[in-house]
Amino acid sequence: MSRDAETLWRAVVAISHVVAFAGLLVIIVGLCRRRSVMSGTGGHLVGAAAGVLGAVLVERLIRGVDDDVVLQSAAMAALAATVVSAGAAERLRTTAHLAIGASCGALLIPGLLHALERGVLASIDAAGRGFVDPGGTGALLTASGWGALVVSAMTGPRLGRFGGRGQARVVPGSSVPLAVAAAGLVGPAIAVAASGGLLVASIPPDAESLVGVVEAGLVAGAAGAVTGALVGALGSGRVGSTSAVRGLLGGVVASVPMAGLDGVWWTPFAVGVAGGAGALVGFWVLGRIRIDDPVGVAGSFGVAGAIGLLAPGALAPDVGLVDGAGIDQLFAQLAGLLIVIAVAVVGAGVLSGALRFLGWLRIPYREEIVSVDDLRIRRASS
Repeated sequence: MSRDAETLWRAVVAISHVVAFAGLLVIIVGLCRRRSVMSGTGGHLVGAAAGVLGAVLVERLIRGVDDDVVLQSAAMAALAATVVSAGAAERLRTTAHLAIGASCGALLIPGLLHALERGVLASIDAAGRGFVDPGGTGALLTASGWGALVVSAMTGPRLGRFGGRGQARVVPGSSVPLAVAAAGLVGPAIAVAASGGLLVASIPPDAESLVGVVEAGLVAGAAGAVTGALVGALGSGRVGSTSAVRGLLGGVVASVPMAGLDGVWWTPFAVGVAGGAGALVGFWVLGRIRIDDPVGVAGSFGVAGAIGLLAPGALAPDVGLVDGAGIDQLFAQLAGLLIVIAVAVVGAGVLSGALRFLGWLRIPYREEIVSVDDLRIRRASS
């Protein structure tokens, strides 16, 4: 692939990240309460903008990379910031959105890229096997999901989400059909974004391999959506649209670390099914322990992303378990996954803890209570 063609594809990848960010923002709008949407959507936009500025400043002033790489990093920052803040949707202050976005752009993305290029992730060695995640996109999405989990836990549940005895209440979103439609944009956008990992990792791809990555992501997303719908039906007795949305996101996110690894034909199906199931199980488990993640990003990005990072150790040709190559690659992937999770959990914990101590994390009670649509829940929370 020529330099001009590579630059053009990087621009396509950056645009796909922007589309994924915009689609995720619409999903947040669709799955959150109407009154909260009217007052709080701007915070996610502000956080994404802070992430873009942070990424541009660091990539320009410190790393000194080319313009096309800066563009891709900035777009990735907008998506990562939105994922992290979505975990505590409806209840974050604007200051928290700003801090989360700036941290994603200035610290998370440059730090992960450095770790993959010549840092701790690049130094992983399990009997000669290194950590596999082309471009670090899978690690970024996984870290964002786990960061969302920590921020959600530190912020606390929405008013009215759980009863006095801990029982979960259903909080209807403002427009589930809108969220379903947006998921149809986010899934393909992340699939296209995954192909950019080959360019960031300096793997010289041709057009056929890039298209193959996108195709695998679409197949995995479809498998995840079907799996999410079926798993949701097992839990509630009916096929739910929100379960399909979370399953689709989980399937396509899980496929990202397998970008460029030509496995057997059924590999995208297997990864999508595992990612979709992981997204739903993660959402349910968090609800059981009173962690309120309205959109389900901790499951769709954190849990499904973790499954995706382990996938090369099981399914990658020549080095995975399915090819009889032993467990060395799986150990390398597990080591990298634990590092990514540790960085995300510690970083998000320190940031949200500091914001909470300063009183900059959660919106005031009087502001939050008016966002509760159900009058019965509002009275019970008063």
